Amino acid sequence: MSVARGFRQNSSKESATALTVGAAGAAVFAALGLPVPFLTGSAVAVTVAAIMGLSLSLPAGLANSCILFIGIGIGSSVTPDFLQYAMTWPLSFVVLAGTLVIGVFSCRYALVRLFGFDVNFS
Repeated sequence: MSVARGFRQNSSKESATALTVGAAGAAVFAALGLPVPFLTGSAVAVTVAAIMGLSLSLPAGLANSCILFIGIGIGSSVTPDFLQYAMTWPLSFVVLAGTLVIGVFSCRYALVRLFGFDVNFS
């Protein structure tokens, strides 16, 4: 089986490790009573493990299935009450868009002026 350049095949060990770390993170977040523990707990745990150098991966089909079920879970929580509440958010979205633009240009400025990156690639 060929693997596209830049991608590597994942091993069963890496997949089992990723699933175990994710489940542990979800369990910890659930025990602490944090919101959406099975999404946030697993995401935080896997991110921290990867930053610490642990080799993690999932088969593409399993990862896509997880994304599908997360989307279904999020979508099923949208109710008419939620939509009514969301109507109060436009100002927040405007502020968010503005800070995003400021952040992008600030980072570009820092990369070019402070860290010497090429202006065309930053």
